[in-house]
Amino acid sequence: MMIAMDACSAILLAKATVMEIFSKKHKIVITNQTYDEIAKGKEKKFEDAFLIEKLRNDGVIKNVEV
Repeated sequence: MMIAMDACSAILLAKATVMEIFSKKHKIVITNQTYDEIAKGKEKKFEDAFLIEKLRNDGVIKNVEV
């Protein structure tokens, strides 16, 4: 099952430490705009932003253009 995720959902799943488990069972896609919003958290050193970036770089979370 493919799930298109908004920034809030991705951040909350990452904060709850279930994003990695969730991404093993579902294909997750986010838009470039969503990723840009999440990436702003890296400036504030939010751990969830770094986790989402790692999953994106590893190809677990896919970017799509809208």
